[in-house]
Amino acid sequence: MDMKIRRVLVNFSVICRVFLIIAGIVVFTACGNKAEKNDNIKTIAEEQQQDKLLRIDVESIVENVQDVNLSDIASDIEYIPLELKGDKYLKKCVKVEFTESYIFVCDYEKLFQFTRDGKFIRQVGCIGRGPGEYTGAIEFAANEVADLIMLQCDYGFYRYDMFGNFKGDIKGLRTLCYIIKDDKEVAYYKKSHINQLENLVVADLDMNSLHSFRNNSPRPETKSVFGIAPLYTFNNSLFFKEHYNDTVFEVQEDRLIPHMLLNESSLLFPKDFELKGGGGVASLIKQMNKVKNKINPHHMFESTNEVLISYIRGINPREQTRINILFDKRSKQGVVLKDGHFINDIDGGDNFWPNKLYKDTLMIKGVEALKLMAYVASDAFKNSTPKYPEKKKALEKLANGLSENDNPVLMLVRLRE
Repeated sequence: MDMKIRRVLVNFSVICRVFLIIAGIVVFTACGNKAEKNDNIKTIAEEQQQDKLLRIDVESIVENVQDVNLSDIASDIEYIPLELKGDKYLKKCVKVEFTESYIFVCDYEKLFQFTRDGKFIRQVGCIGRGPGEYTGAIEFAANEVADLIMLQCDYGFYRYDMFGNFKGDIKGLRTLCYIIKDDKEVAYYKKSHINQLENLVVADLDMNSLHSFRNNSPRPETKSVFGIAPLYTFNNSLFFKEHYNDTVFEVQEDRLIPHMLLNESSLLFPKDFELKGGGGVASLIKQMNKVKNKINPHHMFESTNEVLISYIRGINPREQTRINILFDKRSKQGVVLKDGHFINDIDGGDNFWPNKLYKDTLMIKGVEALKLMAYVASDAFKNSTPKYPEKKKALEKLANGLSENDNPVLMLVRLRE
């Protein structure tokens, strides 16, 4: 065969091979994109939208620590004493949920249901190991329209109706936070989601997955999981932020739409941090001291005018501190609240940071009866000069009618419009 012809055929063969390889990559990528429907790949429009996102520079805000009065963001405050009936006692308010007709409160051990004015109705389920019984109330959600109470316990999910009737369980599923959304869906993320391929899941009320979302910021394989990824509702929409991802996303069916950016990465725990046992207490303390100034997210709320973000600094339980941030969406300015709370200048009562935001307007906090009584009896309260002296008198009357063994009192603070 002529040498020139042979050379041409060889070159042609090489070109064909390259073409086939490229074609294979294109097909593989296309198939992969189809299979990974929920990978949340950003479109050009979404990239352009990034420039319009609300940006919160947490790394700068943490240096701005100030006293902030509650009246700066709130217009009113009221109290709901939770009725003590027999031995139905709550040690504290770990989580509070409101529905149109009810209040639900858990203290990690049990879940109680009250009327909206605080009258005791029932304990939902009971302590034990039989059907509908549990050894601890870790997390819960309630939705009156769906006639559903979902309780996370050691074994999985327990389901009850609004009358406390046990409706079955879903064993083996562990989460850290979940929300009953739109009366027909449950949004949750998995307990060890930091290291899993998927984290956020939207399911039907029987916990059958409808949409799941890939973990875009996985950590190296490690046994240590710290912090809680924020999951909250605002303006009837669901929002979620992954660990080690600077974007807060709005969840729209099977898509995550960028909503807000948080500059916080240099402050967070290192991805590869792990507490290793085997060296005794001294070794654990030494390891914890290495990250004593690092932070992890705890919770996040959003209203029309504000964003409230809570972090926990350090992991040594004896030395942990809260970093609670108020960000004004109108001025684009943020501040860390001194001592972690708003100064209650409305009625002079206990200082405030919410553990629940209901319908974007009502902030809620539980206060142990003994703590409230002690504060009202203190010189700090007696010498306070709040904006509304009549509210101070009403609070004093309320506290004087409490017993140290009473159930907690809910503080309800209404945001300004």
